[in-house]
Amino acid sequence: TPARVSLSGGVDDLMKTAKNKGKEKDKMTDEVTRTTEQGFNGARMLSVGSTPWHKLGRVLDSAPSVDDALRLSGLDWNVVKQPVFHGTELGFPKQVQGKVALTRGDTGEFLSIVSDGYHVFQNNRLFDAIRPLVEKGLATVETAGELFGGKKVWCLLKVQGATGEVKRGDTMCRYLLFTNSHGAGTACVISAVNVRVVCNNTLREALRQKGNFSIPHRSTLPALV
Repeated sequence: TPARVSLSGGVDDLMKTAKNKGKEKDKMTDEVTRTTEQGFNGARMLSVGSTPWHKLGRVLDSAPSVDDALRLSGLDWNVVKQPVFHGTELGFPKQVQGKVALTRGDTGEFLSIVSDGYHVFQNNRLFDAIRPLVEKGLATVETAGELFGGKKVWCLLKVQGATGEVKRGDTMCRYLLFTNSHGAGTACVISAVNVRVVCNNTLREALRQKGNFSIPHRSTLPALV
């Protein structure tokens, strides 16, 4: 079913409203997507070994395979492009040219409005990017999940052999962060970090560190990762 938008101010107002809501949410705490589905412990994410501070999501005793991580984190859904419509004075909906709505394939929930040239980078492609590192034993899945209803997704890998004791009783781990956003003005980001990402606040802190590699949502995206 097409995603129909009926606004007196048009699509630009919808995009502005969505951005403002995003800014308001950035001031909040964990922002992990909530769910009542059995087994998720209230939120769509997983964590290996230790319970996150917000006490949400699956906690696993050992690191999962790539395919299990995709499923257990609740990220095994696709983004679907839908046409966008607006109301007219005659009352008949008219399709907005050059714009499409991004929606969740599992729930139909709205994610964002983007240009029709936007190339979706599906969640499973993000996990395909980490597959060689995991299957060669170079890293293990540490955390993974989604934020803001699926607008942002991430997977954090723990790099093998990159754990050290900074001082007695204080251990620092090195991670590789893979994150993606389903929306306009966003990119897929790969970064080496020392922050264990379990929520929006820790994701923002991790992305402040130097060494981020960003890939825009263009046609070349899948080939680059």
